[in-house]
Amino acid sequence: LAKLHAAFWGSPRFDADLAWAEAPMHSDMGPDLVAAGVESFGADQPEAFHEMARVYVEHGAAVARRLALGPATLLHGDPHLGNLFLDGDEVGFLDWACVCHGPGLRDVAYFLGNSVETELRRAEERAFLAHYLDVLGRAGAPAPDLDDAWREYRVLVASAWIAAAATYAVGDRMQSAEVGRRGVERANAAVADLDTARLLRDDLGLDRPE
Repeated sequence: LAKLHAAFWGSPRFDADLAWAEAPMHSDMGPDLVAAGVESFGADQPEAFHEMARVYVEHGAAVARRLALGPATLLHGDPHLGNLFLDGDEVGFLDWACVCHGPGLRDVAYFLGNSVETELRRAEERAFLAHYLDVLGRAGAPAPDLDDAWREYRVLVASAWIAAAATYAVGDRMQSAEVGRRGVERANAAVADLDTARLLRDDLGLDRPE
C-alpha cells in the first residue's frame, strides 16, 4: 500500500486523466445498508457496533467528508484480504472496482480493521503503521508524524467498520455470511479498541450520547 500510495501522492493527475477517481463513500448506499444491518443482525452486536451505527446512519454525509480529508493519493478502496494475491514475493491487489482518491491511511486502516485477526492487530498495528510511514518517506512522499498518523488511523478505521457492516447486511451477495460475520467481529473490536466513534463525534462537533 505504501508503494502504491507514494506513486500517486498529491498527483496533479487527479485534475487531469485521473479526475474520474472520486472520493470514497459519497453515496447514500452505505448508511442505508448499515441501517438495514442494524435491523437484521443488530440484536447480536455489542455496544461498539451500535455506537458506530448511530453516528454513521444519522450523519453519513458528514462522516464521508471527514474520512476523505487529508493529502490525496490513489486508493484501492477495498483492500481486504480476499482482494490480495502473491506473485512470488510480490503482493498484488485484485478487484479495483472501488478505486478512488483520498488519504492513504484509509486503505491501511481498512485492511487492518477488516482483515487482520484482532489479537495480531492489537499487538502490531502501531508497528505496521510506522512501517507504512517509513516506506512512504523512503519513496519520497511527505509522510506525517507517527503520533498524528496514529490519531488519523484511529478515525479512519471507521471505513473498515462501514465496509464490514454493509457487506454483512447483504448476506451472501458479496461474501459468504460467515466471512461477513467475522469481518464485523474484527471491525467491532477495532472501533472499540481505538475509540473511533468518540473521535468521529469530536471531529464532527456532535454531542456525545447520554
